Amino acid sequence: MLNKVTYGADIEFFIRPLGDTEPIPAIGMVGGTKEKPMPLSKGYFIQEDNVAVEFNIPICKDRNSFVQAVDKGFRLCQDKLPPSFSYYEKASAAFKPVYLMHPQAREFGCEPDINAYTQKVNPRPHAENPYLRSAGGHIHIGWENPDMESRFELIRAMDVFVGLPSLSEDADTRRRELYGKAGAMRIKPYGVEYRTLSNYWLFDLSLLDLVSRRCEMAVKFINYGHKVMKDDYDDIVKAVNNGDKVGGHKIYKKYIKMFNDAAELFK
Repeated sequence: MLNKVTYGADIEFFIRPLGDTEPIPAIGMVGGTKEKPMPLSKGYFIQEDNVAVEFNIPICKDRNSFVQAVDKGFRLCQDKLPPSFSYYEKASAAFKPVYLMHPQAREFGCEPDINAYTQKVNPRPHAENPYLRSAGGHIHIGWENPDMESRFELIRAMDVFVGLPSLSEDADTRRRELYGKAGAMRIKPYGVEYRTLSNYWLFDLSLLDLVSRRCEMAVKFINYGHKVMKDDYDDIVKAVNNGDKVGGHKIYKKYIKMFNDAAELFK
């Protein structure tokens, strides 16, 4: 059982000048670093990550407070931007070479992530286009006394209930050249960080609410005594990594039925 479950997030987004459709680096715009993020409000922090803005939210004890915290964090970030700038509502962008001359624009995530299927470290990101940058929407889930088996099981359930349906909602297809492969995770003392999603769910409150519901479903699926079956691993990985909406929906329907059947028993 995953007891005393908590939710958190670190989410990135690009910025653009008002009236312009192309993003520019956020370097020097908001301050804060990975090592020393800048406080926005109690429990909320902002930092510059490569060319993006990143913010963190406080630990949330349920999905409703998670939705409210992400929405508040995003609004706090927008208030922090210079008046002539706004957010860029896409998860990836090829920046003009002149914008990437700063050393910060060439720094990629220093801490590697892990593949929940192979349980091995993922290779460092590399894209064919060296000017491509992407923005993630990473979800953190904690619980009492996490062990390695439950961490991997939950991430695989997150792929099914959160990652697969995102294929039909996330219009971005370039981010997976760098990040967002199936089962992408980091191990945390309190649980896990799910790193497969882009930031597509940040800009629409209904999507934010939907993603939070799916996270809760993944947790309940594990607590119902279920786990993702090994026979489905390859199909899940192929669907997520290749953006296969049809194949992904077929797997998702199978597990939704399992979830609903179990939910009836636990009423």
